[in-house]
Amino acid sequence: MATLSFKTQFPWGEPTYFIPKIWKGLIDNQKMYDDYLSYVTMVLESGNDKIMEAFIPVRDINTIVPKIHTIREDKYDLWKPGRKIHMAVFNRTEHRFQFAPVLECKSVQRITIAHINKTHIVHIGDDCILPISDYAICGGIIPLKLKKLVRNDGFNSAEDFFRYFNKDFTGKIVHWTEYKY
Repeated sequence: MATLSFKTQFPWGEPTYFIPKIWKGLIDNQKMYDDYLSYVTMVLESGNDKIMEAFIPVRDINTIVPKIHTIREDKYDLWKPGRKIHMAVFNRTEHRFQFAPVLECKSVQRITIAHINKTHIVHIGDDCILPISDYAICGGIIPLKLKKLVRNDGFNSAEDFFRYFNKDFTGKIVHWTEYKY
């Protein structure tokens, strides 16, 4: 058992909408709509404005692009298939809220993000997503695999993805669905 804690805002202040994005993926991939309604009811009955604001920022869950995995540093080799996942926001505070049922880590993939001059290089496992420059991102020339990675991890754009991962990074993609790159 391990907690995956999610932020409700990006470092630059914009909301992440990770809770509805994750729920959209759970509904689409694991047919968990009834579970979603139970959690919505629990949130509404809690009367906790902070949790309500994070959980229900949209009127229609069907308008959300799903988040189906997360990218994490894993210094202690914690994330492995079969590990139980407790998804929470406001972890280690009085407002901690586990916003989904306990899930299982289906798989992990190694990921490396490198920045050389103004070029970003992303490796997933042994596969390299083509090096991409800031110029290419601004011009909309983004490899399909990178677009999928960015979207599936809950980012709105490649610019936001590299704004968040703005330093060289090595870690894992933690999957709670069967999807893999």
